[in-house]
Parts: sequence; C-alpha cells; structure tokens
Amino acid sequence: RAYGNSDGFPHGDLAIQKTMGKLINGKDSAALSSYEAKLFSERWRPYRSYATMYLFGASRLGLLS
Repeated sequence: RAYGNSDGFPHGDLAIQKTMGKLINGKDSAALSSYEAKLFSERWRPYRSYATMYLFGASRLGLLS
C-alpha cells in the first residue's frame, strides 16, 4: 500500500485510467486522462492507496468487463 503512505495514487497508470473511465462513465467509455484521474481521486483523500487496491482488484477479477 504505497510503502506506508495511505494517500499514494498512480494517476498515470493506464490500467487505473481505464478502470476509472468504466466506473465513472460506463462500461463502453474511454479511459480517463491522467489529469482527470487525479482530479477525481481527490475525493478519496487520504485513502487513495486503498481505492487503488480496489480498482486493480476489480479490473483483475473482470468485474468491469
């Protein structure tokens, strides 16, 4: 979890951008830009590392396909 930092967020990661695009705008939508992902993630402060873990988990399990 970001080496003990509960607020780390990899907004430049393409998998995160795609997953967030699907969650926010619907399953057939495009990926968010790095800026949009960072801007949207501000609402998860100071727990963005935990949100990242759930986003990666949902993507790996195919919950957004």
